[in-house]
Amino acid sequence: MSRSIHENRSWRRFEQQGLRDWAALRTKRRIKRGAIESRHRGRQAPPRQHGPVMPNMGVPPFDPSVFFPASPDDVRAIILRLPVGVADGISSIQFEAGTAYVNDHAPSTDTFDPVIGRRGEEVYPGVYSPSIRGSYDTLSNEIRLFGYVRAPSATLLPWQAQELRFAMLRTLVHEVAHHYDRITRVGRGRWRMDSTVKSERYADDMAIRWCLDVVVPYLVELYGQLPGDAV
Repeated sequence: MSRSIHENRSWRRFEQQGLRDWAALRTKRRIKRGAIESRHRGRQAPPRQHGPVMPNMGVPPFDPSVFFPASPDDVRAIILRLPVGVADGISSIQFEAGTAYVNDHAPSTDTFDPVIGRRGEEVYPGVYSPSIRGSYDTLSNEIRLFGYVRAPSATLLPWQAQELRFAMLRTLVHEVAHHYDRITRVGRGRWRMDSTVKSERYADDMAIRWCLDVVVPYLVELYGQLPGDAV
């Protein structure tokens, strides 16, 4: 099972700086090359004959303090915009608090939030991110997205809500990358299936590419370019 711990921590500094850092990311040669290659592959990919197979979406009732910045409709839209075939075979995408899972798998040094007692960090006053934001199960092909926690008195500014929405959708594409990696890796013969470091590196690279090509354009299109965004 992939827990995306590496993904959560490697982006922490970026998230503290916000979406404005996309301008800096775009200047990196590796990212630019990856985005160009991704767009080229997208143009060459054959059209779907019968449309994508959308995974089941599960949003069970939970503590009202738990919220999801990106809605199921946002998640569906991103899945539909990803390159052909990368999400095929995903059985379901579950929206969860994930308290037991996060507390079991997060580093013991991580603190507990004061609202639901889940390990994480305070990203805005009274708003807490889980230490692990998502997981992909290689046996069931299920993706789980773990929500954020908000104290009753906490409020979010529009740009803060946008950045959390972006963070959740980035977690989504990171987990989709794990799925795509698993279903295609044997044929490529790139490395052993138990190579966690290489698996996370691959998912990181693909998540960056899909954020540039899919997630950021979607957010700008649907929610507008907020002040200070450099997209």
